[in-house]
Amino acid sequence: MVKGKTKTGFEFEVDERIKNDWRVVHAIADIQSKDESIIVPAMVKLIKLIINNQEEALMEHIANNNEGFVPTNALYAEISDILTQIPAIKN
Repeated sequence: MVKGKTKTGFEFEVDERIKNDWRVVHAIADIQSKDESIIVPAMVKLIKLIINNQEEALMEHIANNNEGFVPTNALYAEISDILTQIPAIKN
């Protein structure tokens, strides 16, 4: 397990193997699409895969820092920050 804290102070714990999970790789690829109908479901899937049991805490953290709202760009930034803190899996 990897424990960390995002730049905004959200504390998380994730299984480091998640970075090598095909479902995560696929969701990240979909997020980079130009098609909004693909991006949103991919982001929902990515959040569930990475921090499923911490999702509500993350939303609350973001809302507390944004006058009660969860801006999409703030959510993307938090997820990106979490992903960069998970060490690469060496095969």
